[in-house]
Amino acid sequence: MSLATLAQYRIAVPGSSYGDAEAQAALDAATSLIERYCERTFTSAAYASWIDSRAHTTLCLPNYPVTILRSVCTSAEDVMSIYNTSADANDAIATVDNDSLILTVRGGVNDGTSVLTLATYATLALLGAAVTALAKGWTWAVTVECAPSHLRPGSTGGCLNATGYLQGPDESDEFDTFDGNAGMLTKSSDWPAGRAAVFADYTAGYATIPADLQFVCIQLVNNLLGGAAHAGTIQSERLGDYSYTIGTSASSTTSDPTLTMLAPYLAILDSYKRRGLQWH
Repeated sequence: MSLATLAQYRIAVPGSSYGDAEAQAALDAATSLIERYCERTFTSAAYASWIDSRAHTTLCLPNYPVTILRSVCTSAEDVMSIYNTSADANDAIATVDNDSLILTVRGGVNDGTSVLTLATYATLALLGAAVTALAKGWTWAVTVECAPSHLRPGSTGGCLNATGYLQGPDESDEFDTFDGNAGMLTKSSDWPAGRAAVFADYTAGYATIPADLQFVCIQLVNNLLGGAAHAGTIQSERLGDYSYTIGTSASSTTSDPTLTMLAPYLAILDSYKRRGLQWH
């Protein structure tokens, strides 16, 4: 969803000769530029995923402000067993990665890799049925039902004639303080460090996009479509009850075309750039 609507663009740029399809494509592109720079998504949405964490007393959720926090969990439990019986294979492995279940058989008639998109299946039982339908020697059993999209990234290790386990989130952890506006949770002891170390289920983002972000989005659209005589040098604009004035941009010294385009608006965008402790 774009940060500004087509109707807002038409009001702000009444003389635009571009059609709705072109203008909407530019709104989407401008939104993508802004969100990539700020490293966060602004429109309100539900999130449920395993996130990276550092060994620190503060955990930073990737998106904020957080309006609903359903659970935060640092432990996992086995939710689905998986086993491969290919008689002439050399190895078999199951991996959860990039929101997919990746099933690989090496050697024999079932040799190859199958990829199942987790979000396609509402339950682990339905995911298991899709695994069976592959007819690649895989068998499975659900031990604890959970949403397939909640499976923890990682590998089962070898599961040729051996049982491997896929894991899902366990019970929610306790914490001491929660700052929803910043998406930060603090407790007395450190959060675990590592990739996919914490599972977070929450809703975050703005129900109404702040006016200054809408302003930047529309200005970028104007630049992308060539509507500004001098891209990046517009000094003022009014959007509804919001008005903003910027100085004429100086020549950019960066070779990054994205930063060059965003340069006049960094005073606004830097205040929204993702903050907090990040895992490296």
